Amino acid sequence: MANNQPLIHLFSTYRFKYMYDANKNQILKVDDVIFEYLQDCMSSKDFYSHADSIKDEMFVNFYTRSKNQGFFNPHKVKEVKHPASDMIPHLLSKGLNGVALQVTQMCNLRCEYCPYSGHLYVNRQHSGKRMPWETAKKAIDFYIAHSPNSYHIGLAFYGGEPLLEFELIKKCVNYIENKVNDKKIRFDLTTNATLLTDEMIEFFVKHDFQLLISLDGPEEIHNRFRKFVNGKGSFQKVIHNVRKYKDKHPDYFSNKVMFNSVINPDKAVTCISDFYDLDSTFADAIINASPVSDSSLKDEAKIYSTSDYNRSIQFENFKVILNRLGLYDGTNLQRPSIFTGNYQKIRELSKTLLTPLKKLPDSFHPGGPCIPGLKKFFISVDGKFLPCERVNENSAAMSIGNLDEGINFEQIGQLINVGKLTENNCKNCWAFLHCSQCCAQCEQDGELSAECRLKRCRMIKENVESDLQAYCFYKEFGYDFGIEKTYYFSRS
Repeated sequence: MANNQPLIHLFSTYRFKYMYDANKNQILKVDDVIFEYLQDCMSSKDFYSHADSIKDEMFVNFYTRSKNQGFFNPHKVKEVKHPASDMIPHLLSKGLNGVALQVTQMCNLRCEYCPYSGHLYVNRQHSGKRMPWETAKKAIDFYIAHSPNSYHIGLAFYGGEPLLEFELIKKCVNYIENKVNDKKIRFDLTTNATLLTDEMIEFFVKHDFQLLISLDGPEEIHNRFRKFVNGKGSFQKVIHNVRKYKDKHPDYFSNKVMFNSVINPDKAVTCISDFYDLDSTFADAIINASPVSDSSLKDEAKIYSTSDYNRSIQFENFKVILNRLGLYDGTNLQRPSIFTGNYQKIRELSKTLLTPLKKLPDSFHPGGPCIPGLKKFFISVDGKFLPCERVNENSAAMSIGNLDEGINFEQIGQLINVGKLTENNCKNCWAFLHCSQCCAQCEQDGELSAECRLKRCRMIKENVESDLQAYCFYKEFGYDFGIEKTYYFSRS
């Protein structure tokens, strides 16, 4: 886009055409004729001269009225800089919101698409490393010392498979509960559920844990990738433990246990959605469905989406739209699809991301990077600090300190200002506010890469346009985003 053009984007929905103005962060419905004129202007080297030369009365009236309302503003961001850049030391010295402990790098499964399997990714692989109690205790003390301004305490356990270190988990829970008595403590654990025992279940219920269990769908789908070390599928073990959990504590199970389904995009997803819908075990469950990650892939590794997958995703999303419009109840009244969470993005867009602006600030940063520690803070088995569990643990660029030396504020500043790598492109992008690219997706060979970041731009803008289209589609049918129905989308 030329520098003398406003940050606008044109798109169509099922019935109408729209203009999105990034400076105002607002959407306008436009007439078909005006839409064509705008398309012509967008292709011009000089948008304003071209627009001013159009004599069509309808366009002139629209263009004049829109400019008077602040649309087509030529102002753009002059500097890419995260607004929290100068506050990082203050925020993280006293305001850590939660910590995830990597209690082990061992796992009893060898899932082929796992970041630590060695098959697809350049990350570290499964190892025999375990977090010593001294390291865990030091990590908890560090967290407490750096969170006096936080309203609650959040401690998560991650692996490998964290249940391999259940004794360490118990020790950590008892320790932090004895240290903290003035704040609510939230415990989270991500597990493959193959090792769940009655003792573990009772402990998690007693201490009000929230569990995220990995289950990819029906047996033939789950066992395709989630296998034990000996190559045997893990489905039967997982489903047995899950049903036992629900039988023992049905209310707790409904409120505190969630499921993550990793979707390989080489097959249709309808059978996965049907599995969760038709099995009463998951009647009240929240299901998070996400595709296999394409970050930090090996050079030779490829992930392909088939036409069957794309069509089935469209069908699942359409079920959610119909449900919100009162036209489809589905098998599960609380969850019309395992992709119901996609609606949450549109709802968020309507409530916060499309807040009208007078203009973009002179200094700002594209959406995407979070501030490590305010959202997530990951401590590895050997006490190394990382932004979250999704980054490449072997990358020097992702290392943000350690228990001996403390937090590396300068490195965090680099990560949250990752848009600086592609500053000129970002300043002239209509999707500036809605970019979803974080540092984990810009890392290559241990460094932050402008080339790696730019490779994702087209896909991200397509996703933003899809969200804008979905939002307008809802509005075309009179949907009120301020009204919620009976089912939920996530738990706080």
